[in-house]
Amino acid sequence: MAMSTNRGLLVSAILTATATMAMAHEHNEDEIPDGSAISAEPLDAILWIHIIIQMVAFGIIFPVGMVLGIVRNRWHVPVQVLGTALAILGYFLGHAHKGRQFGPNVHAKFANWLMLMLISQVVMGAYLRLHLTKGINGKIRRGVLLGHNILGKAIPVASWTQMLFGGIAALGFCRGDHLGQCLAHFIMGSGFIAYGIIMMIMLLVGQAWLRRSGRSQEFFDSSVIAAWGCVNTFTEHRWGGAWVENDIQHTVMGVIWWAAGLAGIWLARGRDGSPKRNFVPGFVLFLTGWGMSAHPQHNMLSTMVHIAFGYTLMAAGVTRMVEVMFVLNDKASTESGEPRSFQYIPPFLLMASGFTFMSATEEQMALLSAAGITHVSYILVLYSFAFLLFLLVNVLLHIYAVNAGPSVPPKDVEGVRRHRPSDSRQIREAEEFELDGLISDDEGGRERESGLESPIRIETCSSDSDGKAWSCASRGITKPVQASGVVDLQIKEGQISKTNAQPRAPPGKKMPSAIAASPPSPTSQPQQPPKQRAQKSPQGQSQSTKIPPTDAQALALTITSTMPPPTRLLVASIGNPAPYLNTLHSAGHTVLRALTIPLSTPPLTKSRPHANGLLAHSPTHPITLWHSPSMMNISGPAVATAWKAFQREYPGAELVVLHDELESALGV
Repeated sequence: MAMSTNRGLLVSAILTATATMAMAHEHNEDEIPDGSAISAEPLDAILWIHIIIQMVAFGIIFPVGMVLGIVRNRWHVPVQVLGTALAILGYFLGHAHKGRQFGPNVHAKFANWLMLMLISQVVMGAYLRLHLTKGINGKIRRGVLLGHNILGKAIPVASWTQMLFGGIAALGFCRGDHLGQCLAHFIMGSGFIAYGIIMMIMLLVGQAWLRRSGRSQEFFDSSVIAAWGCVNTFTEHRWGGAWVENDIQHTVMGVIWWAAGLAGIWLARGRDGSPKRNFVPGFVLFLTGWGMSAHPQHNMLSTMVHIAFGYTLMAAGVTRMVEVMFVLNDKASTESGEPRSFQYIPPFLLMASGFTFMSATEEQMALLSAAGITHVSYILVLYSFAFLLFLLVNVLLHIYAVNAGPSVPPKDVEGVRRHRPSDSRQIREAEEFELDGLISDDEGGRERESGLESPIRIETCSSDSDGKAWSCASRGITKPVQASGVVDLQIKEGQISKTNAQPRAPPGKKMPSAIAASPPSPTSQPQQPPKQRAQKSPQGQSQSTKIPPTDAQALALTITSTMPPPTRLLVASIGNPAPYLNTLHSAGHTVLRALTIPLSTPPLTKSRPHANGLLAHSPTHPITLWHSPSMMNISGPAVATAWKAFQREYPGAELVVLHDELESALGV
């Protein structure tokens, strides 16, 4: 009871102190001239420190912590603790400054709400770290987790808003008759920046989500354009009043947005209902930029800045249309999945146009004109800001991509040392397959894997003759690779249908019935195959399986007998995965992903860089390692390397070993 009382007094003291400091934020209003929002003094050193600390905390550290939290990285808590400490320090510095004084403003009021959000986030995070799951805590924990996730993603947006409020308050802008124009510029400018960020997200880590949604990106873009156009149509003019200045242009711009948006929604689906790319969002950007470049202004500097904004937006629209129609040829992504350099241009130009439009209000233009700053210098500064934000977004998405999938440490995978880290990025990239469907988080597993669909993704890695230089290339296909021919599986001394070898479970684990009852892959010694009597069909005819004439396709057939179709498979191979795909697809399986694991061994021959082998997994079966007769030509450590890489890709799955030699090589 005493402890609860002490905690209550402490909380009350903190809230009282916070309220007192908040009321004291409007310092010495007597020094502020009539009709002005700020005093004439410059910003002092304490206020500059406040600005820098808060920009670092809310603009960099908290976004990084948010991404680390999404991927459940162990650095999430330390980063957020650092950001919280800096934010609290900056908050009190903002109330202790001298120099320029400020009247009542939205920045001071919103700061308290932002700090309340931060404190709530810290409290919920601390509660979740206690891992209280029994009794009523189980229900409370689910609600707290949801609130923690939502608030964590909302804080960066609120931080951006607060930083804009801070800039406005520091200059005393956006009051009286200027408020409406400020709102239009800052809201629309922030919208263009947000569009650019979303475009970057979809480009780098959002393709899997798009495939699951069953819609093209233009569907969502056009929906937002149509909704925003409806808002602009009825808000850009005060209905019942006289049409003044640019009311007609603004209203018509809203009309074309919702009209074009509806057309884009219609074109976003093909005749068969499949997602389809289209030109509409890019063309809307182009038209909007053209209209804004001819927007009449009150002074020359404002005119030139608006022209620069319009041209930048026009360039964003043109490059977006070129990307969709010519770079991607109406596909969702490149065949390799790796973004081309041209695809980075539209999102960057959207960010640059957003900064330019936010910085083109009447008060800003009057201040720059009085200071003698030219439009060229101003635009270059704004583009510098755009590049910095562009860099930050790329860094955040990179952190997400490399942490969402398990890493491949060089000390465990010798082959990784022989090519650039970017070559192995496709192996662990989170957007290609979300591991959350295969493993359980601390709130219980969620089956997301069921939402994934084709197209299949293939990555092939090869080395030079010495095995020292690796190169990797990826491509996507929308239908199975066709086999070169179909023949009976026969090996010299007679027909082989199945071997006598039996699969074995790992030590201490029970063999699943689906695996134990099924036959393994072809024997590792094809020159001396076990002679078997051909199985007879009910009609008394010899029953032979039709498969493509390679070891790889024989292994694919074994998968079909072990994992009865239809089964959704995650496949990795030693060597080219293409030979497996036709057999698996023909048998009724769905291959969600086909992955090649590079090994550290030199090529066996020029025509056969690696012996074929296959690792397969489905949510309802443990991992089984099949291998071709020639796989024993690869050294034991190389086989173990392949298994370790596959384990990192699909963690938590079991291994079933089919041959004693392989079991010895893997050390299991």
